[in-house]
Amino acid sequence: MFTWNEKYSVGFDEIDTQHKKFLILTDEVRDLIGKGEHENTVLNKVNELFNYAKWHFDTENIYMKKCRYEYVEEHSNEHKKIIEKIQVLRNDLGKFDADFGTELMLLVKDWFLNHLLTTDRKLYNCIKERNMEDEIIFDK
Repeated sequence: MFTWNEKYSVGFDEIDTQHKKFLILTDEVRDLIGKGEHENTVLNKVNELFNYAKWHFDTENIYMKKCRYEYVEEHSNEHKKIIEKIQVLRNDLGKFDADFGTELMLLVKDWFLNHLLTTDRKLYNCIKERNMEDEIIFDK
């Protein structure tokens, strides 16, 4: 289980809530696998996780464009890589075994420790520095 810690906070409640939801969905997938649930049940939850990640990244992409973030291309490319990794996991679900849950947890750990703590933090620091919090967060 990968648990939320305040050190993961980017300083915006809305985005922190979205990141927490990603962890919850990941834990739900892992729990379904651990219980030996039917592959279709797990696949439905993985699809929910996949769609949620895409929506979250689309939201961040909107923020980057609105604040004219200078690293938008690099940040968006990281999002694409994460989505691709989830897609690969989703496609490999037919091989459904304990390795699937492990791979998912490694992906989430990598995302949180590398992307969220560095790349996301840079974006939200930029938003703060430009005093655009209200415009970005509340006026999508």
